[in-house]
Amino acid sequence: MKLYIGNATNGLLDFSYRLPAAGGGFSGVRSQKIEMGQQVEITGHLTGDLQSADIDLILKQYEKYGLVKIEEVSKEKRFRGICYSVDKPISARNLHALMEMNHQALVEEGVVIRRQAAIAEHNRLEHALSEQPTPGRLNDFEMTIIQDNYDERDVLNVPLAEEVHVSRTAPEAPPTATQGRATRRASRSRAA
Repeated sequence: MKLYIGNATNGLLDFSYRLPAAGGGFSGVRSQKIEMGQQVEITGHLTGDLQSADIDLILKQYEKYGLVKIEEVSKEKRFRGICYSVDKPISARNLHALMEMNHQALVEEGVVIRRQAAIAEHNRLEHALSEQPTPGRLNDFEMTIIQDNYDERDVLNVPLAEEVHVSRTAPEAPPTATQGRATRRASRSRAA
């Protein structure tokens, strides 16, 4: 049997694994490098092909890191860019589509994380205000995030400039996942 591992992340993947040793236990760690948007056939024993038990063991080692069967990627909510296929190479079209899907998911997750950070900062400031001799209340808070270490060689990313607005009075705006030099607003209502 053959095992193909695809890398739909934006970086080099060092795929390390162990196989069962002939006398019992495990062999040493094996490692294969997988460039972004590429796949490799996992080399097993000296005979070339892997046994079903070998494949199961490798998959078990990586299941906690989000390794997903290529046919099941669309069902995964938290796909992180590493997929596999047994006996059939992953098509370049699929890998490219998965890279775009993974990138978009990470962009959207970044929006949510930055909104949560703005809410946490709002709460921290409001708590600090409440401990002042004349307590105050923070109804609106705006936080701007600007990426200052942009690498122009990274063709998949654009520089980030985002404005997050936290308000007790404004209606909640749906999260957006657009990146770019232009700023955008994301509002969040909080119960008083």
